[in-house]
Amino acid sequence: MIDDLRALAIFAKVAEEGSFSAAGRALRLSTSVVSYHVKALETRHGVSLFRRSTRALSLTGEGQRLLEAARRMVEAAEEGLNAIADISADPAGALRLTMPAFLINSPQEKAIWEFVCRYPNVAVTLYSSDKQINLVAEGFDMAIRLGAMSDSTLRSRKIGTFERCLVAAPAYLDSIKKPVVPEDLTRCDFVLLEMLSEKFILKRGKEEVAIQPEQSRVLVNSISGARSA
Repeated sequence: MIDDLRALAIFAKVAEEGSFSAAGRALRLSTSVVSYHVKALETRHGVSLFRRSTRALSLTGEGQRLLEAARRMVEAAEEGLNAIADISADPAGALRLTMPAFLINSPQEKAIWEFVCRYPNVAVTLYSSDKQINLVAEGFDMAIRLGAMSDSTLRSRKIGTFERCLVAAPAYLDSIKKPVVPEDLTRCDFVLLEMLSEKFILKRGKEEVAIQPEQSRVLVNSISGARSA
């Protein structure tokens, strides 16, 4: 099928130009390549598309019928490519996106509204939620997310970094044996944010220690919930 599509486009150009050599010049192909594709198309389908003579080419009945279909195919392809070019030059349409609620009033949200102002033909729907939304199932085009990507089928681009802070309530520290070294933290009760529940890195200068909590009494799906806990 792919070979036929290319051969049909070449066949249509030969019919338009009136010769293999003229079609080759128009397509920037050698005459032998043009002739090969037309001959291969004829062989695959058991038809003769041209009446060949030393002076000129003329279409057979089969060639005339196929030419109409080939022209429609070429026109449809050109129309589709032009539509893509228009979209690339001037975005238009509806865009549904989601981002964590705590990013409201953040530089990321500001960038969204700058995008809206820059492209007046785009209508944006912004859904703020700390829940990990299934983009395909719920009809979203894109998302701003934190942490590692859980769905490897999605295309992603890093747009920034943030720092995670380790904090504890004084009352909780008074109720346990105080941690002395980073490894002691693994035995503490953590309040974990669902979207960032993987291990975290503690740094001091060039020294780094990875901490993977052994237990979590509270797992929340929002920043506000983590703060309340």
